[in-house]
Amino acid sequence: MTREDEGRAIRFGLQLPLRYRLIHDHRWHVGVTESISSTGVVIRGNERVHLAERLLIVVSFPDTAGCLIGRGRLVRVLMRGGSRSNLFAVAVPRYRLSRRARLLPTTH
Repeated sequence: MTREDEGRAIRFGLQLPLRYRLIHDHRWHVGVTESISSTGVVIRGNERVHLAERLLIVVSFPDTAGCLIGRGRLVRVLMRGGSRSNLFAVAVPRYRLSRRARLLPTTH
């Protein structure tokens, strides 16, 4: 857990499996959270996204049938080692808990 600047949300360094897709797309992409806060998530994903794109995010909780579902907007593509990676920050103003089986396909 880190607190970067006064007034910013506390970030938790959790690596949780997730799926994400662009709002206008029907294909799910696989990723892992790098950190989570009450206002957003940093994702390492298998598909690149562009600034300001809107996404649907489903974070799975290990050993449970539940997940966190949120709609967000890509706010930052993070650089690592001088090159773009599939690491990006998404602002998630609203989210809810739900059953994973309703939303995600069972195959990986």
